Amino acid sequence: MLAGLRPTGFSADERARAVAQLAPDLADASVTAARSGPEGARVVADALLSRAGRPAFAPLTDGVDKATPELRSACEASLEQVGRALVEPFLALARHPSEDVRASAIRVLSLRPEPQARAAVIAALSDPEPLVQRGALVSLSGADDGGALDAVTKLAESAEVWAVRARATEALGALASGKQTSGAVSVLARIALHDPIAFVRETAVRALGRAPVGEARAAISRVAEKDPEPRVRALARGQLLPASGRGR
Repeated sequence: MLAGLRPTGFSADERARAVAQLAPDLADASVTAARSGPEGARVVADALLSRAGRPAFAPLTDGVDKATPELRSACEASLEQVGRALVEPFLALARHPSEDVRASAIRVLSLRPEPQARAAVIAALSDPEPLVQRGALVSLSGADDGGALDAVTKLAESAEVWAVRARATEALGALASGKQTSGAVSVLARIALHDPIAFVRETAVRALGRAPVGEARAAISRVAEKDPEPRVRALARGQLLPASGRGR
């Protein structure tokens, strides 16, 4: 009902212009809400996360991609001001007793370039709750720094919950496509050969199949010969085929 009472009919340009004009007030109100408790923080997080990782503050930014380039640029510059102001409150929320609040805070911090925000996301990989760990892994999938590789490696090789190891292995696959190719491939090879869960080994094999280095192919060959599960061996053999032969 309350959402239905909001005024409607504004153009994308009008929404973008409103964000630019209201940025200082949005920043102040958002910081207050984030510090007010879990409910306020959740509302702010939902607003910030509404554009799949791009600067956002829903519902003001709904449809802002259709604004003129100048207004969209001004809008996103203003959203950067809002996001910068929220780093400190969400750093505090990353240590909240509730796992839901911590996971939401990590998702928000993953959008920020500040070193302390980055450090908080990496630290969340050691969180005792798998929900928070998985959120941090998703956030780090596109990272290419050594700190991320070390943290994801530790989780992929030693997490007690196999689903967390699988998610960490997926993140390693993404790292293997960036600047950390060699290090990530070495870890993926160990996982593909030694993890006790077949699904985790399958995940590692798929990731190795996308890696552009010879070490990956050598590891897949060993899996194709030695894995105890027929389906894992079959997957590895499929990864060794030329790209044109895989789709047949």
